[in-house]
Amino acid sequence: MMTEPEMVVTAMGLRAPKAVRIRLMRQSSIFVFALTVALAWTVVAAPTAHAAPIGAVTQGSAFGPIGTHLDLEVSVGGVVMFDLLGLLPADSGSVFTLDADFANFAAAVAKLTNGINDSLDYVYSGGGGGSAGNGLTEQFAFYTSTPFSPPFGTGRSLPPPPGGNGIDFENFTIDLIELSIDIVQIPGQSGFAISFQDTLTVFGVPEPSSLALILLGLVGLLALRRGRTGNA
Repeated sequence: MMTEPEMVVTAMGLRAPKAVRIRLMRQSSIFVFALTVALAWTVVAAPTAHAAPIGAVTQGSAFGPIGTHLDLEVSVGGVVMFDLLGLLPADSGSVFTLDADFANFAAAVAKLTNGINDSLDYVYSGGGGGSAGNGLTEQFAFYTSTPFSPPFGTGRSLPPPPGGNGIDFENFTIDLIELSIDIVQIPGQSGFAISFQDTLTVFGVPEPSSLALILLGLVGLLALRRGRTGNA
């Protein structure tokens, strides 16, 4: 009598035992389910950006002695993201956005996602001539710096993003950049003409292809585990 593990010979050739066929069908079902989830993410979830902020850095600065207002320019890798003129104390709490409606958005995103440690530069002046600045790098701003401690200095406002490359946002799709003018003071703190604090926040989601690979990898591990359990 032929036992279950043996191959069955039919008119169509060799046929796998029933237990093996059931295992293969289960593993195929798991794979199809994971592929469906990955495709659904690509089609549905990816366009619905603004999922969450993936990185943020806050800086507080003060300068003088002349100042009637605050002019502030923020750039990444030489690409100007924000060029704000004539900021006053009444502008404290204002939020400025950069998205696909602006001509320089694509160039800024390209710098933020190229895997290169580009410069992140702040240049500010107070309307009385001359200017000051704060030069950072993406790696320092979003990954290395310690949490921000007011009133002056620079630090992360968010922990480094999960899945990040330790430099910039290469593995993410960015759809929004915000600059919050947290505080503008004229006269400023500690005898300075102007003091201010701002927060730069980057919004995005993991790239769909990356998430699909993660899902398929998890499914592969699950299928392997189930296969081992079935052979035990």
